[in-house]
Amino acid sequence: MIAGPTALHIVFSYAYWHTRFHDDRSVIGKMVQVNQHPFTVIGVAPPDFRGTIVFISPNFFVPLVDHEQIDAATDLNDRGARWIFMVVGHVKAGMTLASATADLNSIADYLQKTYPKQERPGAFSLGKPNLLGDQFAPSVKAFIAGLMLLAGLILLAACANLGSLFTARASDRSREIALRLSLGSSRARILRGLFTEAVLLSVVGGAIGLWGSVVFLHRFSEWQPFEISPHIHR
Repeated sequence: MIAGPTALHIVFSYAYWHTRFHDDRSVIGKMVQVNQHPFTVIGVAPPDFRGTIVFISPNFFVPLVDHEQIDAATDLNDRGARWIFMVVGHVKAGMTLASATADLNSIADYLQKTYPKQERPGAFSLGKPNLLGDQFAPSVKAFIAGLMLLAGLILLAACANLGSLFTARASDRSREIALRLSLGSSRARILRGLFTEAVLLSVVGGAIGLWGSVVFLHRFSEWQPFEISPHIHR
């Protein structure tokens, strides 16, 4: 490993640690060089953690304050700069959302009073993150909403076709129904049997479709087409 007089902290993703360092546990505490800057490896992320942004899979994680060492530039000291990023965190045990919100709002008031030209008045609100929706622009969200509407219309058309198929199937069974009526079966009993068959087929088809959608969404959420990995020297 390459050591240096001062080192920053870095956490590897599990996949990168597995493929690049071959599950070498001794890498913890040692130094690697990222863009000619020494970083101390302080840990490896869990296998199922790929960051907080869908479709992007970082190979390592560093503190935000070390942005300059990664990208050779930083806007952290420019109070007029407006970054577009999302912060996700856990509320401290024993602290309510109301108290955490009040704490953040007090910080916002302090920043606005200290830097009145750069900071605009505002307030914080806490809630559960929507990692899929928060990272997309309004135009992309509108496109996804359009796709959902189209999917709903296709589902309605499929339901209408399914009803037509059940009606046609009942017509094909006219002889069977006439025979059952001649043997003394009531109309209510025949309708109840046809309705039970339709419900069973619908439930089985819905269960299969739900299972398929869950599997597809699980696989789709694990898909990470974009990889972030600056040059690293061991």
